[in-house]
Amino acid sequence: MIQTVEKQPDIVFSAEFSGGDKGTYKYSVGKKSFEKISENILQELSYSENYETIIAVKWEDDFQGLVELNMKDYTYSPIIDLETLNNCAKDIGLEEIKYRSFDTSNLHMPKYFKDGYTFFWGDWRDKLCYLVKENGVWNMYILHSSDGRNYCYFIEGRNKVVFNPGRECVYDKFDNKEFIYNKCDHNSKYGLVVVNMR
Repeated sequence: MIQTVEKQPDIVFSAEFSGGDKGTYKYSVGKKSFEKISENILQELSYSENYETIIAVKWEDDFQGLVELNMKDYTYSPIIDLETLNNCAKDIGLEEIKYRSFDTSNLHMPKYFKDGYTFFWGDWRDKLCYLVKENGVWNMYILHSSDGRNYCYFIEGRNKVVFNPGRECVYDKFDNKEFIYNKCDHNSKYGLVVVNMR
């Protein structure tokens, strides 16, 4: 149980209500206050470590891609658009994501990781990707590939990925640094995998 709710970060979510109002909203648990902070619907929201910014997916006619929401003034700025993401995906053999008007995006659970961002690519979520700008150029790498759908993962200390694919994981190398995928128990749907960068 949360004993000191007033110290918890605000809950930020997007919605389109039956009355027609839509956008991104903030709910303060401690103050029990609710306010609209953006006219835009931002999907798949995730806080930075210091709770000052949020990475999200914007998936509307005017822009599709990753954006960052500043929690001081509630403005958002684009990080990378879908066209550039698709170009990065092609370079590593992934199928491009198509935009079919406003709907659920196929970029899932973006998070801050090291000097870039991670996310699941595509609807099946079997590829966990790492996006980073190197020498002014965006590059994408596959951190982990599985033979089944993944639903959740967590970042610890910006350098460790913890997630639950529910399947046996493999040893892999990425960018000259070792990632170790501990084996999951095939009989347990709650097995966790820890990915450490050495």
